[in-house]
Amino acid sequence: MFIGKVESELSEKEEVICPICGEKMEEYSYDYNTDTNEKIDYKCPNCGHRLCILVE
Repeated sequence: MFIGKVESELSEKEEVICPICGEKMEEYSYDYNTDTNEKIDYKCPNCGHRLCILVE
């Protein structure tokens, strides 16, 4: 299930906020991710929640 926004919905200065704890999420690169041009992965440093944003 996809929970998040498509990249075009994010402004350049908008932060990605964790829906669980409300903290700012950081970009996270998974070692197994080969589709780096298709999505951006984020991970919350506070609670560990992960989020994927699709790139158009």
